[in-house]
Amino acid sequence: SYRWIAAGLGIGTVLGGGMGMWIPMTAVPQRTAFSHSLGALAATLIGVSEYVRLSGSGSIGHVLMAALGLEVVIGGLTVTGSLMAAGKLQGLLPGAPTTYKGQNISNIVLLGIMAGSLIYLVFIPSAGTLFFVMLGLALLFGFLLVIPIGAADMPVVISLLNSYAGLADAAMGFVLMNKIQIITGSLDGTSGFLLSLLMCRAMNRSALNVLFGAFGKPSE
Repeated sequence: SYRWIAAGLGIGTVLGGGMGMWIPMTAVPQRTAFSHSLGALAATLIGVSEYVRLSGSGSIGHVLMAALGLEVVIGGLTVTGSLMAAGKLQGLLPGAPTTYKGQNISNIVLLGIMAGSLIYLVFIPSAGTLFFVMLGLALLFGFLLVIPIGAADMPVVISLLNSYAGLADAAMGFVLMNKIQIITGSLDGTSGFLLSLLMCRAMNRSALNVLFGAFGKPSE
């Protein structure tokens, strides 16, 4: 009912306003990353809720399943990736890049498994177990995506995660058939990606270096 909507709006306004007013300016980057994680979490939970609701009635088409899968995958990796970025900036996690042998290969394999799972679900939406496995892999992938990136590059990563959150929001708009959400999510996703590229250029850093941490090379 509208009472629950109003209650949620009021609670969110109070919490968001408090975060904006009381957190010092020096902590704004990590607060922004934390906010991205909350927005992505909302999109992910709505995607899961819609999948559970629609799969019970067997009314998930191919296009809708593709949008649901993208919403959950992008939203899931944004949740954990943003939390990792906030933790590094706040000093709760080591700021130095964390690398290990075969890191890029394992990440690519994990990304391939997620893509394969999504394609399978598009054709067979009733594979509920695979859907939740894909969600878990997306959460893991967000964690693995950020740990090899140093704290000095976190502002660019946060901008990129903002782009991912916008894409998840746009996918959610397709699921809910909300045109305004599709437009705003697309604007957020595009602007965040372009801002990330501009920040890389301003910092004289390669975009690949920021995306893949110690495995990239600074631009000359």
